[in-house]
Amino acid sequence: MKKTFCLLMLLCLTVAATSAHAQSLSLDPSAQDIGTGDTASVDLNISGFSAGGPISLGAFGVHVSYDPNLLAFDSLEYGASLGDPGADEADTWVDSATPGIVKMDNISWLSTAELDSAQPGSFTLATLIFVGIGAGSGVVELSNVDLSTAPGETVAGTVPEAIQINVALTVAIDIKPDDSNNTINNNGKGVIPVAILSNPNTSFDATQVDPATVELEGMRIKTVGKAGKFLSHVEDVNGDSVDDLLVQIQDQDGTFEAGDTTATLTGQTFDGTPIRGSDKIRIVPQ
Repeated sequence: MKKTFCLLMLLCLTVAATSAHAQSLSLDPSAQDIGTGDTASVDLNISGFSAGGPISLGAFGVHVSYDPNLLAFDSLEYGASLGDPGADEADTWVDSATPGIVKMDNISWLSTAELDSAQPGSFTLATLIFVGIGAGSGVVELSNVDLSTAPGETVAGTVPEAIQINVALTVAIDIKPDDSNNTINNNGKGVIPVAILSNPNTSFDATQVDPATVELEGMRIKTVGKAGKFLSHVEDVNGDSVDDLLVQIQDQDGTFEAGDTTATLTGQTFDGTPIRGSDKIRIVPQ
C-alpha cells in the first residue's frame, strides 16, 4: 500500500512538473523597416517543447495588437504543426474586425501521439501580414495568450517583448536622372546623383527633405567646404512644373555587388516624417 501511494505521488509530481513547464513565444523579426504600401511579415513562434513529446501543443489562442494608424492587417496563415484544417485535423478562427487587434484561435483534433510525432521542439504557430499605411514607428505585441496540451491541460507561456515596425512614407526617386540605365561603377570615386521627386497628389514636397538625413544604401550626401555644405539643390527634375530635390551621393567602394539591381534611399523631412524610395540600378565592373 505504501509503495502504491509513493508511485501515485511520483506520478502526480511528474504530471504537475510537466504541466507547469513554460513554453516561450516569440515574434520575429524583432524589427522591420518598410514603406507605405509595402508589407511586413511577422512570425508567431513557440519553443520549449521536446521533439516527439511527451508534451505537445493541442490548442492556442492569442490576441495580436498593432497601431492601426501605421499598419493595416492583411492576412494570416496558420502553421501546420497542429494539423490541416482542410483535412478536418484542426479548426482555426481569426477575428480582425476591430482595427488594431487580431484575435486568433487554433485547436487540433489530432491525437496526442500524432501531435507528439508531428511537432518539433520549436515551430511557427502563424504568420501575419501587415501593410504600411502611415509613416511612423509602432509596435506589434501579444496579449490574452492561452496555450493547452493535447489532453487539454493549460500550459504556461512566456509572452515576448513587443517588436517594432518602422513605416516610412514611400516616395519616388530617380537615380542618375540623365541615365535611363542608372549605371553605377561603385568604385568609390565621384558622386551618384539622385532626384527625390515631389508628388502633388500626396502633398509630398521633396524640398522639405532634410539633406542631413538622406542615405542611399548607407552612403550619404557629399559635403564641401569648411562649413560642410551638402551638395543638394532644388530643381524640377522630371518636368512636371513642381520642384524636386537633387542630391549628390558620395560613392563608396564596395557598397554594391555585381548583380545588385535595386538601391533604396532613406531620410526624413524637416518635420521628422521618415521617407523611403527605391529605383533600379545596373552595376558595371570596375
